[in-house]
Formats: sequence, structure tokens, C-alpha cells
Amino acid sequence: MADINENIFQKVEAGSLNQGDVIRRISQNGQKDQQAMFVKQDEDQSLLVAEVLDFNQGTFLAEGGKIKLEAGDQLYRGIHTFRDSPASDDARKVLSSWMLLKDHADKQTDIQSFFETAFFPEQILDLKKQDNLKMVFIPTQERFKIGKFKEKVNWNQVREDLFTEALQNLADGKHITYIAFIPTDNHHKPLFFTIGTKPHHETHKVLEREAYYFKPTHGGHIKVVSAENEPKKFVVDAGSNTFGVGVKTSIATAELVTDALTDIYPDYEFVPLAGRDAYGIQQSY
Repeated sequence: MADINENIFQKVEAGSLNQGDVIRRISQNGQKDQQAMFVKQDEDQSLLVAEVLDFNQGTFLAEGGKIKLEAGDQLYRGIHTFRDSPASDDARKVLSSWMLLKDHADKQTDIQSFFETAFFPEQILDLKKQDNLKMVFIPTQERFKIGKFKEKVNWNQVREDLFTEALQNLADGKHITYIAFIPTDNHHKPLFFTIGTKPHHETHKVLEREAYYFKPTHGGHIKVVSAENEPKKFVVDAGSNTFGVGVKTSIATAELVTDALTDIYPDYEFVPLAGRDAYGIQQSY
């Protein structure tokens, strides 16, 4: 059986619960020790709850769920909530001193709400006395994906998704300008970037500010030539002045680009063109 401080938890029956109570279910063998805010009792007598914590592991389980009491389970309720406890201000001071709360101004309101939903003031102060506030702060980090649980963004995937979207949105003979890294070996992947129809030097300035920056080797234009109801077909040149030789670009250079595009988008057709022939010479790129 898990340890529980009966000075701050009351043993109760499910029928006596009120919405907003912080409850704790401990199974007979102690394998389940869950805490959550009680919402209501379901038709099958299950307890509908919010902000579910696993107190055996000290982890966050779910934003909402259902607890179905089993034979031998012990059910407890916190003696107060943040709405009615004389210790609420003292508990809030403990939480407001947490460095990660200060570091995430954009999430402070939501984190504070979670604190006051998933826990109750006397419990916060008791955990502080035990030097065991990790039981509060670890689940909070998991819940909001901050601190050690911060999600790592795959910036390469972000860049690729944006470029894919740009290709998919091309219609009616429209074009984009692109810059790219085309590897000369088999150990690196080709990389493409666009911000629409801006000149290549402007596109490069934007790329330099992004988390997924790469050093471009080529640049040019991609224009859709298929009708809207046909498989995607594009003409491609590598005729950038900034990352090439403009109108003097050979078709062989453009083929390096179309080969790379075909590797990434095998369902699309890419036709290489010499010079700046996928767009024209109207602008000096």
C-alpha cells in the first residue's frame, strides 16, 4: 500500500465526492496510485476525472480519463481545494518561485491552472516539507512539454514540408524561385528552400535566419506545366545569377537539380531546362 498522509487526505466513498475535489485512488496491492480532479460520476459508476497523475511513477498520465474502482481500492479526497483552503496563498508562493514557470511566460496561466486542478494546497506544502516537489514539477513538465520534456523540433522536416506545400500549391503555370544544396556524394541529402517568387538573394537572406539553414549550391525556377486535374509536372532551371551563371546555365546543371527533386518527389515529373527557361529573362536573379 502506498504511503498517504491522512492529515491532508480523507478516506471517502465515491458518492460523497464533489466536482473539483482532488482525489486519490490506491489499489489493494498498491500497483495503482492515481490522482486527479473529480468531474462527475458516470452512469456505470466510473469516476470521470481531469489531469490524471501516476503517483507511483511521479508522472503525468492524461488530460482526462475514467477511473473505474475495483474491489479493495481505497479512495481519498484532499481536505481542501485551492478555492477554499487557508493555505492557498502559501502554496501559490511555492509554485510561483519555480524557475521554469518564470521562463515560460506564455504558459504561466495554463500552468497555474494545472497546479490548482491537479493538486491541493496542503499537498503542495507537505511535498515541500518532504523535499519532494519533483512529484509536482515533473508531471507539470510532461504536461506542458517544457524543461527536460521539451519537444525537439525536426527543423529539416519543417523545411521540407514547407517546400512540398509550395510545390503542391502551384497551378495555372505559376512558378517559384528556389535555392538548393545539391550534394556531390551519396552521403548527404539534397535540400530545397523557397519563399515564393522572391529573388534568390532575398530568399538566401531569409534562409540564413532560419533554424534549418544550409549553404546553397544552386538556385533557379520551378514552374508547373500540368493542368489541375493531371499528375504534377514541372519544368526546372538552375538559372540563378546568385548561385550559378544565369542564362548561361547548362541543361546538365539543371539535370542535377531535377534528379534530386525526383529522388524526393518520385510521384512528380521534373523536366530540366537550360538557362533560365523555366521562367524567362525578365528579372535578374
